[in-house]
Amino acid sequence: MTYTTDYFVRLTVGALLRVDEHGKFWCQTCLAKFALEKLGAGYRESDIDRAMDEVFKTPGALNRIPAFICARCGKTMPCLGVSKNPKQGGSRA
Repeated sequence: MTYTTDYFVRLTVGALLRVDEHGKFWCQTCLAKFALEKLGAGYRESDIDRAMDEVFKTPGALNRIPAFICARCGKTMPCLGVSKNPKQGGSRA
């Protein structure tokens, strides 16, 4: 199986928002910077940015909010996160 940059970015961002920053929402710019920092020099910024575009278009289990205050930079922008409320963002077993 071949893994893509999109796969690793989605995995990295998902882990951040589900564990360390659970209940917080981050904007695309901050998530891209985080992913680039976490994934390292083997990834180009342009590839990370393109992957983040895809994550925001199809967030999967993450919640996308069109206008929210980013937990990292404090700007009001579209953000992704995982709600602390278990009734939002999917079921819990």
